[in-house]
Amino acid sequence: MPKIIIVSDKIGREELRENRSIGGPAGQILADCLRSTAIARSDAYCTTISKNFGEEPAEFHLTKLYEELNQIPCSSILLLGEKCLNIICSRQRIEKWRGSVIEFQELPGKFIIPTYHPSCCIPMKYKGDGLYLNKLLINWDIEKAARIAKNGFLRSQRELIIAPTFTDVLQWLEGVYVAGLHGKTIDFDIELMNMEVSCISITDDYTIVISIPFISEKGLYWSPNQECEIWLKIARILEDPQIKKRGQYLIFDTHFLLRKYGIKTHNIDDTMVAQKILMPDYPVGLDFITSIYTDKEYYKDEGKKYFSGGNWPRLWQYNATDSSICGEAFPQQIENLINQNNIATYKRQVKMIEPLCYAMERGIRVDVKEMQKEFTAAESKIEALKKELNEICGYELNANSPKQLINHFYMIKKIPPYKKGGKITTDEKALIRIARKGFKEASKILEIRRTIKRKSTYLNIDKVDNDGRMRCAYNPVGTRYSRISSSESIFGTGNNLQNQPHDILKLFLADENYIYYGFDLSQAENRIVAYVGQIPQMMEAFEHNLDVHSLTGALISGLSVQEVKEQDDNNIYCNIGDGTKTWRYFGKRSNHGLNYDLGFKTFALYLEIPESDARFIVERYHMSYPGVRNNYHTFVRNKLSENRTLTNLMGRNTVFMQEWGDDLFKEAYACIPQGTVGDIINERGVEYIYYNQNLFQHVEFLVQVHDSIGIQIPVTAGLEYHAKTIISIKQSLETPLILPNGQELIIPVDVIAGLDLYKGHGKKIKAINEKSTLEELTLKYAELLKDQYDRTTSAN
Repeated sequence: MPKIIIVSDKIGREELRENRSIGGPAGQILADCLRSTAIARSDAYCTTISKNFGEEPAEFHLTKLYEELNQIPCSSILLLGEKCLNIICSRQRIEKWRGSVIEFQELPGKFIIPTYHPSCCIPMKYKGDGLYLNKLLINWDIEKAARIAKNGFLRSQRELIIAPTFTDVLQWLEGVYVAGLHGKTIDFDIELMNMEVSCISITDDYTIVISIPFISEKGLYWSPNQECEIWLKIARILEDPQIKKRGQYLIFDTHFLLRKYGIKTHNIDDTMVAQKILMPDYPVGLDFITSIYTDKEYYKDEGKKYFSGGNWPRLWQYNATDSSICGEAFPQQIENLINQNNIATYKRQVKMIEPLCYAMERGIRVDVKEMQKEFTAAESKIEALKKELNEICGYELNANSPKQLINHFYMIKKIPPYKKGGKITTDEKALIRIARKGFKEASKILEIRRTIKRKSTYLNIDKVDNDGRMRCAYNPVGTRYSRISSSESIFGTGNNLQNQPHDILKLFLADENYIYYGFDLSQAENRIVAYVGQIPQMMEAFEHNLDVHSLTGALISGLSVQEVKEQDDNNIYCNIGDGTKTWRYFGKRSNHGLNYDLGFKTFALYLEIPESDARFIVERYHMSYPGVRNNYHTFVRNKLSENRTLTNLMGRNTVFMQEWGDDLFKEAYACIPQGTVGDIINERGVEYIYYNQNLFQHVEFLVQVHDSIGIQIPVTAGLEYHAKTIISIKQSLETPLILPNGQELIIPVDVIAGLDLYKGHGKKIKAINEKSTLEELTLKYAELLKDQYDRTTSAN
């Protein structure tokens, strides 16, 4: 008896030649997947929808296929690919449905598990990191199918309570509250319509969930008094720090509830955060989590359909299902986190949700008048640049028209076309390459586009909220290695506050009668590479407090470190690229990119310099720092070879599941430095401040930017409080790290004090002998801060 049935769409040339249902490279990949799951090819019954070579599968083939499958004594049917899913299940998008268990309506007692077709793992047909990752998903889906064939299948039962009465809701919420106080975790989820909560699901048991509606086809579901009472009971649960709350992407839900209802949610677990730590190469959406940890078939499109179609009962079921899935999946995620030794990592990351939610709501004050001036100046500059472009070309050329640019560069100028995804392109990378060929109009187009972006993205007054503050939405798992990301707020204003042009930061102000403090880990990633890799020249530079960027510029150029520094101070440029950058600039860019083994072609695009210049810099860099490749890169590869896992200096374990090779290695070189820095900033910076309000009751967290954090303190707190706060945060961030060789590493922290976020306007609070007593340090720091304190009081 076969252990599994496998169905493909049709017979191709390879299948005909090999006399197999699934042959050629795809058949070999399938055989590999079967072996990986301890199933012999001979134990799998393989067939196709259409039986004749070259004949496309169609519905009229299904009757014969069903007769064939009905004769096979096996209950699990693995469907390969999109076509099979469409024809047999009348469903679209295999990437959504793979891993689902679908009851076979035409053949009761048999179950369908869709998965990717093995051809999606053939490098000649598909490109990208997904090839090997898709293969792993096929393996998992085969294992699921084999389990069902062996053990049978009984779908988990979920009781979804919808359209409750007012009494039902009050009794339910009271029961959930009591359960929470007795240690049960409470799952919840909100759905929005027109930026209002349309319903909320909440439960202490994933097998039975209630969805509490607030809107229906008749309008408001409750009277104002009833709705008020319901929200008060919900707030009592969410705000109680003793009760553990759980959900998916809760930074969205908690921020919305904070803004709309003033509900401050405490003590959170999050399935999305857990999933990102467990499987950073894969999606973190609840649909993917569902396919991995539950037997619920794909349902996430239902939310979109029922919102648009007005099917309120189905929407409430969808809402309740989300909470049910979180409750079922999370215990399995926790078990896997324990196996990965990543529980501490998870707890650190999930604790970021509360302070990030606080910062998202608080926002940063903006100099709106000055922003408007900068906006007007950008408009004038764009018009001037357009005139310059037209003068260069001899006719009017639209910098944002791909059609006109393709005609200009590839037809008129006869430049061999650059392509992206097989299509001719004039995107930024193509224009950089064209500009390097000496076409001035390409450089001018790039300048126009960048100025337009500056105007529309960074100087757009519409992005500022009515209270004169800029806000963003933070994502606690927005990057692979612990660093958070940001984007426009969930209410449609603001933008990415972590990626502002440096000069724009002068428009972001501390509040009146406050002083802004920026804490920046000094050359943190470089230091970690140097000490983990035991690279002598870099370590010596750091230990003697030398400027490592000037050192690198000197090693590349052949000048002395002093000459490189003097040239940088006096804006004396080198002959690399367009001649507008210093050797220190290229030293800094080299340290930031070549540590992670960027190739010279990528480096050339990154810096917008000729490939010959980039090749020179890359070769000189690695000649000067042989330890980067010989020590650091070798260390990373050796660690990966043990169990595909890297551990950063804060104990985070990151599993790499991509195909083994150079692409994986280059991805991994950044893991330890970037992950360590992100975890330091999160735990020893943001969380240290937010969760120690007895020490920092006057501190207001404003922004986190990868390797730095920004806070503000009112002048009314007094200089002594300011000084003690700086000392405490600095000491926390400078807590020693333990290197793989057992030695300690301290990453020093630079502190800038000012009235805005622009470093050029602030004052650097220089390091003081840390052996001094706290009283001595406080007095000395207070003295350094006095001029900023005086500036603030005089300005206001």
